[in-house]
Amino acid sequence: YDVIARFVVAAGAIAVMFHAIDGGRYALAAVFAAVALLYNPVVPAFSFSGDWPRALVLASAVPFVASLTAPTVRKEPNA
Repeated sequence: YDVIARFVVAAGAIAVMFHAIDGGRYALAAVFAAVALLYNPVVPAFSFSGDWPRALVLASAVPFVASLTAPTVRKEPNA
């Protein structure tokens, strides 16, 4: 199941990264790019067993929560 979890987290991070880029929030996009690289399902950076990977998983959930609670920026339509 760890490959499926990595794929889902990496895909979610990439989707949020593109949304952040579209909104002009480049720092948040960089954080999600790092999360996507960290959870890369092709070349795993860590295994999910042990104590420190659990802390890493918990720490990587913080940007997702921050992206949900941060105010969104609306773009004006091109006229």
